[in-house]
Amino acid sequence: MTLDYKRLANALPLVKEKRGIHKAWELYAQSLPFLKLSDWQQDDINGFIDKGQVCWNYCREGGKSEKGSYLCVFGMLCGIETMWLAATTKQLLAAQKHWKKNPYVSPFKPSNTRNFIELITGDRIESVCATEDNVRGPHVEWVFYDEVSLMDNEIYTSSLPIANGDIHRLYMSTPVYGSVFHSLSEKIPTYTHNYLECLWKSPEQIKDIETIQRDMMGDNKWRQEYMCEFLLLEGAVFHNISVTYEAFPDCIRIRQGIDFGGSKPHTLVRIGEYHGKIYALGEWAFDPANPEDESKITAMSELYPTEAESNGPGIMKLPLVPKATAVFWDANTKYEQLGYLLRRQIIMNPNITPNLYDDCMKAEYHSTPKGEQKVETGKLDYLAAFIHAGGDGHFTIVDIPQEQQYGRRRSIR
Repeated sequence: MTLDYKRLANALPLVKEKRGIHKAWELYAQSLPFLKLSDWQQDDINGFIDKGQVCWNYCREGGKSEKGSYLCVFGMLCGIETMWLAATTKQLLAAQKHWKKNPYVSPFKPSNTRNFIELITGDRIESVCATEDNVRGPHVEWVFYDEVSLMDNEIYTSSLPIANGDIHRLYMSTPVYGSVFHSLSEKIPTYTHNYLECLWKSPEQIKDIETIQRDMMGDNKWRQEYMCEFLLLEGAVFHNISVTYEAFPDCIRIRQGIDFGGSKPHTLVRIGEYHGKIYALGEWAFDPANPEDESKITAMSELYPTEAESNGPGIMKLPLVPKATAVFWDANTKYEQLGYLLRRQIIMNPNITPNLYDDCMKAEYHSTPKGEQKVETGKLDYLAAFIHAGGDGHFTIVDIPQEQQYGRRRSIR
């Protein structure tokens, strides 16, 4: 790819003089032939450049993180110190995929532990999954918040001092009632775009959104995700579970989650995917007082990629699963992975996973006194293990080649 870097470099000195930044963006965007911008996306980018602090309230697949990632690189090319704060590791990896395609970014290997990207100019952009510790360090002019709805208020508040000088903050998120993003959207300019404005979507995709996705999510969740409405979710969590008593297909992306649950039985849930659907392949319980059961959970955790929490009452049991991915379990990771499960159709056979099915039917949204929403899993051990298995951004999952996805049946271990 031939970069128009020379023309862009000639425009950059004008940026610091508060002249020519829009021309510089135009040259930058033209040098990236794969970067497609709708009229409203370009207007929203101009809004950020001109107004400094704005919210992008886009529907799912509206392009907020993609466009934000290119805007972040542009700022650094202009000599403007920038920083990317992702609410979850999944969002951080998604941004890295966009940066990997950007020819102004030096080659790198995406990783959920990577905390910077380097440009071909030698400049570095700090990009992290936000915690109270890593949002306190650098001082930058442009800060990009990815999925700020999932960010704890304490972490967001701790991040505010990092911006100085000509402060620009771009808040990108799907709307969540009672979140930091909800509060910000009522105070600063907010650009909202639902799925009907995504003109690049085909009629088939629109039909899928309006029928299959709406049926799976339930009306309120669908309106939040695709109509960009701040709604208080109530009632049942799972509207996307289908029951079957037929044999399951041979799944790919098989993974497991473990909930140690202190002195309660340890639970393990295994899931897999086939044609975009999630299948509940099995559930197991282990007596923490039985050494033989502890040996079994060690052996089973090594069959497929497995996740367990690295904090809480089960932390002392982590040595039982040395090959498992240990994830700090808090509201961010919990709702990140629950969101992944809610965006797919889930197939269950209650004869295979009776306790998991029962837990999913019991799961409900609750509102805290502060107006925040939560899903309590304290007594739903199989659901907790299921949510651990649901996240695909925390560990490496080896896919079966596409040509091997069809025709075979899985015998459940």
